Amino acid sequence: VRCHTEDKPFKCTECSYSATERMSLIKHVRTHTQERPYICDICGLSFVTVSSLKRHCRGHTKEKPFKCKECGQQYADKKRLNDHLLKHKSIKPYKCSFCEYLCRRKDNLQSHIKRNHANSTSKEVNNGESQEMVSQR
Repeated sequence: VRCHTEDKPFKCTECSYSATERMSLIKHVRTHTQERPYICDICGLSFVTVSSLKRHCRGHTKEKPFKCKECGQQYADKKRLNDHLLKHKSIKPYKCSFCEYLCRRKDNLQSHIKRNHANSTSKEVNNGESQEMVSQR
């Protein structure tokens, strides 16, 4: 196991990517080949990883296996649960660099910037590069 070492023997032949595990390289190579071998039986969408397919299928089945221990709210994926948990802690890690606006999610910050700071440079507005992580405790 090469968890936290600098040794990354699995190298991509298309770019400079390297990985500690063979499977990580295989998943990465699919970004170049556009291979998406995992197909949803219900709607036909295809995915690079089996975990992406499983997450997608929860949308069809309405399965929500990730439950908040604080309030019982349930989510189909862990990322949404983690975003929700920030509400209980009153943590807003994304700060607008143009004003004092704070929020919990990057996509909300990007929307805020487009809505309120449209006259800023288009690069900052379009790709949300103006956000910065801040910690509030």
